[in-house]
Amino acid sequence: MSDADPLPGLETPARSPGPLETAVRRTVAALNERGYVDEASSARLALALELAQIITDKRRSGRTSTVGNDARVLVELLDDLLPAETETDDRLQAAIRQWSEYLAEGAGS
Repeated sequence: MSDADPLPGLETPARSPGPLETAVRRTVAALNERGYVDEASSARLALALELAQIITDKRRSGRTSTVGNDARVLVELLDDLLPAETETDDRLQAAIRQWSEYLAEGAGS
């Protein structure tokens, strides 16, 4: 892959993609715009596209017994492209938890 080649999911598809592949491509484009994907993500992106195509093919042929597992793996692949939670996220979640506890106790009454 040269520097001029787009990352998987960012290139123009050779054929008309189905709805799931289209959704994966849009997700990849959004992640790319936010700077979450790079050359190191290439294999994950290619696998996500491949899985989207496999799921579509399985659904069309009625072989849906493993589609749930394929979908779970697809979601994990895309989720792994997001940055890990930060200390700020942890502090925000702690503040939300404290606020929820405060409200559950009757808001100081």
